[in-house]
Amino acid sequence: MAFDKFKGVATSREVAMAARDAILGVVPDAQVVLIPCADGGEGTMEALSPAHSQRVSVEVCGPLPDMRVNAAYTISHGTAVIEMAAASGLALLADSQRDVMHATTRGTGMLIRHAIAHGAQRVTLGIGGSATNDCGMGILSALGFRFLDQQGRELAPCGANLAKVARVDADAVPQQVFNTRFDVITDVDNPLCGTHGAAAVYAPQKGASAQQVTLLDEGARHFSQFMSDGVAEAPGAGAAGGVGAGLKAFLNAILHPGADAVLRFLKVDEAIADADLVMTGEGKIDASTAHGKLPYAVARLCRKRAVPAVALCGILEGEAPGVFTSVLCINPLPVDLPLALNSEVCLSRVASTTEKLIKTIFK
Repeated sequence: MAFDKFKGVATSREVAMAARDAILGVVPDAQVVLIPCADGGEGTMEALSPAHSQRVSVEVCGPLPDMRVNAAYTISHGTAVIEMAAASGLALLADSQRDVMHATTRGTGMLIRHAIAHGAQRVTLGIGGSATNDCGMGILSALGFRFLDQQGRELAPCGANLAKVARVDADAVPQQVFNTRFDVITDVDNPLCGTHGAAAVYAPQKGASAQQVTLLDEGARHFSQFMSDGVAEAPGAGAAGGVGAGLKAFLNAILHPGADAVLRFLKVDEAIADADLVMTGEGKIDASTAHGKLPYAVARLCRKRAVPAVALCGILEGEAPGVFTSVLCINPLPVDLPLALNSEVCLSRVASTTEKLIKTIFK
């Protein structure tokens, strides 16, 4: 069982457990291995944290500068695992609160600062699901960087101020921060700027108007002058509103494509080698699934091993990528969306769909 979450409805572990229970109901002596997965967004902390990790909860700035939220990270043997969505996530805001021009990643930076102060020498940061487009200014400001305008005034770290940055001051950044290794798991491979960049592709989902998209893209382009050559064009630079680029430029972060990095860390390929069937999936499978989504990455590993890969989804839109052995939509068509988004209904349908699949195999 190597599922991603069914976003906003069920976690990867919940989906895997529902499928497992259905399998054992049909084949009681089956061996079912659960590997909850993620792609850099929500669920990454759970997927990448060892069982013995210490969970730390901290009150930090939320995605808007006047918000406070309780967010958690885990730490084990000097490695902290942090989800950006926990402090700076879009899911923390109601639709009416979305304000990508003033949203900030500062809360995520506060989590990182706390982790480093409590012994983290390495930070693994999943940056999916953000509400922001500040190129990481908020994270960096929480770690001691100052962003100054032409008059030497410190700017609030948000997308609206990207174009106003005239100087970056790192004098107050503790050496401990620069000594920390940053592994950033990106859930997309977009560059920072342009038609495929952070603002153009993702800012509208975060509440940006067409005019604001233009301003944010221009701001990111201006901000990129403070980065080394090639950083803004790197795959994943545009992830989380430019956080990929900002952390690579100022903290020498290593960017890892989300799904592949998580699967490597969890040694999913080794588990697949011993499997007769792999089940994967997420809330929606469509044409974008083939662009770095977790189920696609799982199915590619299965194809390498000649192991069948069956994907479950809540919505199947268009033709599924051919890498899957089969794709099964758990909801009857047409999909009643409010009902489908009920957690109990979703897990019940995961179980019933899995049961039908296994009964078909063993009939």
